[in-house]
Parts: sequence; C-alpha cells; structure tokens
Amino acid sequence: MNNLTILYAEILRGFQTDTLVAAVFLDIKAAYDNVLINRLVNRVVNLDIPPMFCRFIYNLVSAHQVNMEK
Repeated sequence: MNNLTILYAEILRGFQTDTLVAAVFLDIKAAYDNVLINRLVNRVVNLDIPPMFCRFIYNLVSAHQVNMEK
C-alpha cells in the first residue's frame, strides 16, 4: 500500500471507532539548505522537545546524500 492509502484507511478507522487520527506532512526537498543547523537544534532543545525528536530533526537537516546518475 502507498502512504495515501494507509492515511485514508487510518482516517476511516478513526471515524468508525470514534478515535483521533493525527498526521504529519513534511515537504523537505531543499527546505533546509540554508539553515544554520546548530542554531536550529539549539532552539528545538530549548523548546523542551524530547531528545529523540531533537536527534531526528538534526539527522533530517544534516545527513544529506547526493546521488548522481548518468
């Protein structure tokens, strides 16, 4: 199943069981190319966000790979 199908199924299940469904959407293509990574991470840490999410954000904005094909 693709992500849209999974989201749709979760929304339907939420309606059927009267439960909350939460979703997060990220569009990160070239979004953080000009961000000062240390400043961003310091601000996130100062917001008392759990360390696991701080590491996720750090890895998201710092671990870039460039793949080139012929």
